[in-house]
Amino acid sequence: MKLSKILKDVEYRAINKETLNFEEKGLSNADDINIVGLTIDSRKVKPGFAFFAVKGLETDGHKYIQSAIDNGAVAVVLSDEKSLDSIKSADDFNQEKTEFILVDDMRRAMSDIADNFYDKPGDKIVVYGVTGTNGKTTTTNVIRDILENGMSSPISCGYIGTNGIKYGEVSIAADLTTPDVITLKKYLYDMVNAGMRAVSMEVSSHGLAMGRVDGISFDVAAFTNLTHDHLDFHKTMEEYFAAKQLLFKGLSPDAISILNADDEITIETLKEVSGGQIFTYGMKESDYMIRDLVLRADGSSFTLEVSSRAMDAHRSRIDSLVMNSDGAFGKSIYQIETNLLAEYNVYNLVAAIACLHQRGFKIEDFTGWLDQITQVDGRMEPVANELGINVIVDYAHTVDAMEKVYEFVESVCESNGEPNNESPRIISVFGSAGKRDKTKRPSMGITAYNNSDYVVITEEDPRDEDPVSIAKQIKGDLPDDKVAIIADRQSAIEEAIKFANRGDFVLILGKGEDLFMDRGDERQVWEGDNFVAKRILDELGAIRKAAVSN
Repeated sequence: MKLSKILKDVEYRAINKETLNFEEKGLSNADDINIVGLTIDSRKVKPGFAFFAVKGLETDGHKYIQSAIDNGAVAVVLSDEKSLDSIKSADDFNQEKTEFILVDDMRRAMSDIADNFYDKPGDKIVVYGVTGTNGKTTTTNVIRDILENGMSSPISCGYIGTNGIKYGEVSIAADLTTPDVITLKKYLYDMVNAGMRAVSMEVSSHGLAMGRVDGISFDVAAFTNLTHDHLDFHKTMEEYFAAKQLLFKGLSPDAISILNADDEITIETLKEVSGGQIFTYGMKESDYMIRDLVLRADGSSFTLEVSSRAMDAHRSRIDSLVMNSDGAFGKSIYQIETNLLAEYNVYNLVAAIACLHQRGFKIEDFTGWLDQITQVDGRMEPVANELGINVIVDYAHTVDAMEKVYEFVESVCESNGEPNNESPRIISVFGSAGKRDKTKRPSMGITAYNNSDYVVITEEDPRDEDPVSIAKQIKGDLPDDKVAIIADRQSAIEEAIKFANRGDFVLILGKGEDLFMDRGDERQVWEGDNFVAKRILDELGAIRKAAVSN
């Protein structure tokens, strides 16, 4: 695409290579320059690319302008004109084939240029966005799973989030829950070209605060909950919540907001700021109300009561002749059986159901399928074994998420007791990420200690922090007889499994199915907690079988 086209309606100044000053007259040769790709990473620049020098949290892209030029960038978009002072002399600029484009608002420029280059892909696909501290991954994956596998007429749907980028047969590992806006729009463009009709996207507070979803028209936005997390970035809970609100403030009047009625600290504010049509879910009085919940070790069952106003809105979406009838159709009742475990996953499921129902899909078309939802890797994922140990891998990395896991285990412990009537023991393995919110570490330790019979504290993406030092901050003054520190995560998981007896619960928390471990400045390959646990269980099972046979 020609440079002139990607700069359409973008406010910028271009450098005059004779005076080395940026002028508003524009680029006289913009029609002659062909752009073949966009990136904010100088290492990914190829000949014909436009490079965006973005000031990030830990580095400044202006430092890498020369590297981008050396790799073949034909255009550089920057916001700091002084960054060019030490790059080249006037003579060099006269010979340089790279054009330099100065913008005052880098976030807006990136969004507008990406829209021009990828032809506004967000407008060509139904976009479901889910934000909140916990539950984003499960909710987004359930939306995608129902659309692709739960319907008699499947709807092709992509996914963008913590577990990567997935659409059709494509699966790409992701560095961030919400990619930068240029990368995000590239993924949407690829999904549209691959025939996807929808995308289910996790929207992080970092992504919202840093403009990574700027220019994305969300058709549906759902909120899960708000608990203590990410204060290393947001500093206060008020700032954290303010970032989450941006998703709902940006909605069009025709868009849909799905809000958690039971999250008391957020519900009223989100109702006030949301630009879309609002529907609520939860156990309290709401549009999608959960009643008569029964939790089991292999799934859950409940009654879903859908309000008259929600049914009216749904019917108006599937039949243009049906207008808001002010409750004339009445509420609807559905009996739900699902293989999802724990109360909080029931909340996630109902949020997903509400999103789809308000897009016009009939709940009765997929209720019979909800007992076979595809297991979300690393989210309340049981690890099968022949030892009779209940091993569960979960991504829980906040106090609130940990408490919800413990609540579930406590609710099913009685049914897992051994014939001697001893209650199953609970063994926890977890850590806390380096260079992230440190204030939650002591509370995580206390939560695990109060809900476990044995606790093993280990590494979890320590980055440039010492994992033992992190573990000691988590442990605090907790007694040694019940709490151990084992820095190596694989060894920690092995210790916990060997400590467990038949019927006990081993909870491996924090990383889920993450396939990398950030240590120092390196991102090292990690099997995933689920695969590590399975391998250890199989090896231990084989050893015990051999011992019995001998």
